Amino acid sequence: LFPVTYPGGRSWLVNVSRLSTKHALLSAIPGAIFAAQIFVESNLASLLTASPDHRLVKGPGHHLDFFCVGVLTAACSIFGAPWVMGAIPHSPMHARVLATVVEYETRGRVCGTVVRALETRVTNLVAHVLTLLTIMFLRRAITAIPNAVISGFLLYMG
Repeated sequence: LFPVTYPGGRSWLVNVSRLSTKHALLSAIPGAIFAAQIFVESNLASLLTASPDHRLVKGPGHHLDFFCVGVLTAACSIFGAPWVMGAIPHSPMHARVLATVVEYETRGRVCGTVVRALETRVTNLVAHVLTLLTIMFLRRAITAIPNAVISGFLLYMG
């Protein structure tokens, strides 16, 4: 389904037994930094999304999300894949879009208050399924796009 980019170059699993002690200790430094980044970013995204202003009810899925991110991070580390990050800008915006907001004007300034919040994971699931389908069925079209264009787009979008 997903062939290795460089056939014969490496296996799917990262073989850590071939690392020397020096390289293992040196790799622990950026590993600890990245682990701290994932921890801080996931918690920050959760705190911003679960803000009392959004009127969300923290259900049992709240901690399950953190558990899934931890398991996926460990699995991605073993397979040498990119890590999963809790997208900070998208989570609070997603909560705000699904909320019913009443706007009012105070001293010439328009303010909004969340009246009701719709909580769903369906939109995130659909977005990820569409990403998977795009990778599976439009691989040729995606590889025809120059890397400079993709890099410029990602740099522009942040």
